[in-house]
Amino acid sequence: MANQTVTLKQIAQQAGVSITTVHRVLNNKEGCGEELKQKILEIARREGYTCNVAASSMSKHTMHIALVFPTHDKQSRFFLQPMLDGYLNHRPEFAKFNLLFQEYYYSNVEGPEATDEVTPLTCLRQIYREQPVHFDGLVMYDIDPTQAEKDLLNRLIGRGLSVVMMERAPAEIEGLCCVSPDERTAGRLAAELIAKMLRGCSAGTVAVLQQPLSIGDSNGQAFAKELQSRVSPWTSQIRVRQLTCPLSGNMSRQIREKLQQIPDLVAVYATSARHTAAYLEIRGDLPGAPCIAVGSELFEESYKALQTGALDAVMDKRPYTIGHRALELAFDGVVRGVSLPAEQRILPRILLQGNADAYYKGEKKRYDFDSQVE
Repeated sequence: MANQTVTLKQIAQQAGVSITTVHRVLNNKEGCGEELKQKILEIARREGYTCNVAASSMSKHTMHIALVFPTHDKQSRFFLQPMLDGYLNHRPEFAKFNLLFQEYYYSNVEGPEATDEVTPLTCLRQIYREQPVHFDGLVMYDIDPTQAEKDLLNRLIGRGLSVVMMERAPAEIEGLCCVSPDERTAGRLAAELIAKMLRGCSAGTVAVLQQPLSIGDSNGQAFAKELQSRVSPWTSQIRVRQLTCPLSGNMSRQIREKLQQIPDLVAVYATSARHTAAYLEIRGDLPGAPCIAVGSELFEESYKALQTGALDAVMDKRPYTIGHRALELAFDGVVRGVSLPAEQRILPRILLQGNADAYYKGEKKRYDFDSQVE
């Protein structure tokens, strides 16, 4: 069960506590202050003590992890569905640790078109009231939680639940762990690529298709700042135009109208998958020669666009990895009893024509669809 080079007695001597206290801490039992707990855990890590998590978890009662996630819609395949798949496809790895999983899905449609009364708030209320079971951990996606949702999340964390948020987390909720794409790095990488592609171009406008977020699109902001810093040494005639495009309504028409108003358009960067798909639909309607284009996320349309040259590159923010990592962290909090980080950012990867094929086929093989891409 443990590394034979160190014993509980040796850890207890170094920490100045009893063997019983060390045993309680290493088996994630109550009755020890947080400061002393962290001291004991640090000594155990330093000395190479390892606990058989599978064996210790089997001796405990069954633990439960809940998932709160939007229902599927026609746009989910771009980003949300891969994130959900990253969570669902890896559950079997953790089921052997005496874990059970329950999914709660809420409507992904807002405004007058919404017909489903299930919301993130109703899901959280059910979990808080311990219906149907008591949960030990929670993984959820909610890009902009209401104050009522924030209050319930604080209460659940206060109860001792390990709560992991996917995508973005409100700063006012302490104890919450957030797994998010590194949007700023994605923006900076896209700017570096486009700046290099623009070498020799003396003037023009680079358009950024960004999301209408209450906190601002950090991806688009980082892109604009980085591009200006990179092109200014060799020309002052390259301008950045940040275009906020709603993720609803006729996106393609809105993007077409905005881009057609830029007579000297030389490059486009779409910060989200939906903006990328909408841009590809209207790319042929733009006047003049095709401009440089960098999109976001790897899906069927963006993959084909890379192969045909309609896109020069794709910033893939790896939603599948986000879902998988969120589950891993929830497991660490529930079964291992470790303190979760406030945030973990997933670094993006740059996809070009040369490497997109391998990644896309790998994605298809994950779902046994590899025959469709041969």
